[in-house]
Amino acid sequence: MTWIPEAASNLASKVDGVLLLITIMSLVFFILITVVLVYFAIKYRRKREDEETPYITGSEPLEIIWTVIPSILLIVLFVYGYVVFKDMRTPPKDAVEINVQGKQWLWTFDYYNGKKTINELYVQYNRPVRLVMEAQDVLHSFFVPGFRVKQDLVPGRYTQLQPGRL
Repeated sequence: MTWIPEAASNLASKVDGVLLLITIMSLVFFILITVVLVYFAIKYRRKREDEETPYITGSEPLEIIWTVIPSILLIVLFVYGYVVFKDMRTPPKDAVEINVQGKQWLWTFDYYNGKKTINELYVQYNRPVRLVMEAQDVLHSFFVPGFRVKQDLVPGRYTQLQPGRL
């Protein structure tokens, strides 16, 4: 997909899949509803001023269908999104831990080997990472488009994030 950033982790493609499924389903239903709306607007338009509007009763099978099918689709979307969310929030046992601190105007990264960087995150290729994050002064938002992760940090509270294998 060219309208989103390049995937920089294995979880990014899963997040892209959720986004693509939601986009396709939205477009299909938008087109379907628009076509049906135009069809019924033309079919049931008022032909003469003196003509009475016909009395139309509901259809119980139709009402059940248009309630059950969207409900099933929403459950499928929820389960698929939850599985991806759980993968993003559950780091593997062999994940490398990096401590992240949000400070006014900068980010600091403390690595397991004792090294520190400012405003640049370095990770090993094909190795899972667990980010343990905290804000020191105000609310901060940690966002890496290539990882498809965004996490808000609150002062005085630790937050963890697992961007996947990079």
